[in-house]
Amino acid sequence: MIIVGVILFVITYMISTYHETVHPEIRFRYDYITGISMLIAFITSFVLFDEDKIKESKSKNKFSLNKHEKDTDFLFLLWLRL
Repeated sequence: MIIVGVILFVITYMISTYHETVHPEIRFRYDYITGISMLIAFITSFVLFDEDKIKESKSKNKFSLNKHEKDTDFLFLLWLRL
């Protein structure tokens, strides 16, 4: 997926450069489509890459509910200060 993201990044750059030089008056540019596709590809690759790490951390923290409760209490108190 990272390779797909890099390819989409290059295509986005090429389309953006083309539109800026040849068609600056056109408001809708097609590089938005490839740019959004690139972001989706990168996010998907990070999720797939970290999927095993997430599963490992869940299995390690199975018995440490007190730490999780402390973290959520801290975040709640931090949110109240805002």
